[in-house]
Amino acid sequence: MESPNVLVLRSISHPVASIDRVGFPLDHPYVEQCLLPWLGPSSVLFLRRMPELWKDADHAQVPSDELADLLGIKHDQLRRTLDRVDKFGFAKRPGPGQVHVYRRCAPLSTRLLARQPERARDAHHRLVAEHLDQLAHGGDSAAAQIRGLGERVQQRARPAPELGR
Repeated sequence: MESPNVLVLRSISHPVASIDRVGFPLDHPYVEQCLLPWLGPSSVLFLRRMPELWKDADHAQVPSDELADLLGIKHDQLRRTLDRVDKFGFAKRPGPGQVHVYRRCAPLSTRLLARQPERARDAHHRLVAEHLDQLAHGGDSAAAQIRGLGERVQQRARPAPELGR
């Protein structure tokens, strides 16, 4: 059993199947450019760091002090960061020393998007359109779903899967 100061950071599927299939991966520019004003810098940096930590396995065991150092934050701020990514639906904490982080995330909801700075809203529209276009032309099984989603986004100028309802 790990000591309490070692975190097990596990990569897991998003509980919403459509987000898990077509959402933004955590290393996508959308996470930084669009979620930052809402989620905050340490939480965004935590999410962006996860794919690197998972490059060899679906989980990583990292001493909490080392993770705080990797993120450039104090240990007590790491606890608040983990609480925040849990509270805002990017992860769940099933037990002490365990953080299950979703591999993909949805675009911001219409309500949250309306509260973002203009540059973040512009980046949202551009990055969602690029992401949908890339997925639609990827030739995978989700392409038909993406085309339909893309048409709805164009009609509404807003994304379909939403965070922060």
